[in-house]
Amino acid sequence: MEKDKKILLGIIGLIVVVAAVIVVLLVKDNKVVYSEDEVKFKEEYEALNNQGNNYNDKKYLELNIIEDNNVVYATEEEIVTILEEGDGVIYFGFPGCPWCRAMISPLLEIANENDIKNIYYLNILEMRDSYKVEDKKVLRTKEGTDAYYKILKELEEFLNDYSITDAKGKEYKTGVKRLYAPTVVMVKDGEVKAFHEDVLPSLEDPYQGLTAEQDKELRSVFTEMINKYHGNVCTKEGC
Repeated sequence: MEKDKKILLGIIGLIVVVAAVIVVLLVKDNKVVYSEDEVKFKEEYEALNNQGNNYNDKKYLELNIIEDNNVVYATEEEIVTILEEGDGVIYFGFPGCPWCRAMISPLLEIANENDIKNIYYLNILEMRDSYKVEDKKVLRTKEGTDAYYKILKELEEFLNDYSITDAKGKEYKTGVKRLYAPTVVMVKDGEVKAFHEDVLPSLEDPYQGLTAEQDKELRSVFTEMINKYHGNVCTKEGC
């Protein structure tokens, strides 16, 4: 009897373990368990909801980031590698960028709907160089990181020249390119297949968010970019 009891308890224990494994697999398959990066990204961007911007009297746009956002925090070096020889969808931005906040939800949702497994995210707030105008001369006040200059080189043909203004509103050219936030880049084998900077020309105040029409337009932009990334581009001969 004692032996039978031990066997029965062993079988029950095995069933419990197998059931637990099945539950874990089902939970992962249904994306109920989210990665640390997905949770971190959602928390970072939502932490500024309705908070005031220190540089003006406006409040940051309220966001509700989807939980299965597929965001992966990448290092500067990892981004350089993708641009030089890899594959990936890259998002350059930072939580306190009002323009980033206006475009991020459409990007994440369209990417999710189109089976983009990873969006490589790089916070560019501190990695870029800085400039000021003094005695009508442009002076660099802070060097960018080595990786930042490599990124500029890889994206040079897509980036705009960087100009700054003095206290009187006069514009001065720095003579260098600039990686602005937000920027979305889609790369295959080290070749840029799609590039999008800013949000939309029609968006004047990012703190107000997108209108329904602008939201639809931006989602179309990202859908077209993903089609190019996947190679689903129609030609005159057909699709």
